Amino acid sequence: MTKADERFQEGRNKRLSAEVNKKMHNWPVKFSCIYLRPEQRSQFKRGWDSVSQIDIDVAINLAVATEQVLSTMIEETNS
Repeated sequence: MTKADERFQEGRNKRLSAEVNKKMHNWPVKFSCIYLRPEQRSQFKRGWDSVSQIDIDVAINLAVATEQVLSTMIEETNS
């Protein structure tokens, strides 16, 4: 994987994380990028913009399911 691919994937992951936090914690989805060089920033932004509604729905469903499993495990441990 090239550095450009890594920045693209990092942008996707940050967007999905922001969307999950919006759904679960009511946090705003705000684009922010640590890269200052235009080419690197563009690669990150392309990753951010490549996220579809289906990707978001899948990420939210996974986060909710994971939270439910963890809650169940904690309840069983405390019983």
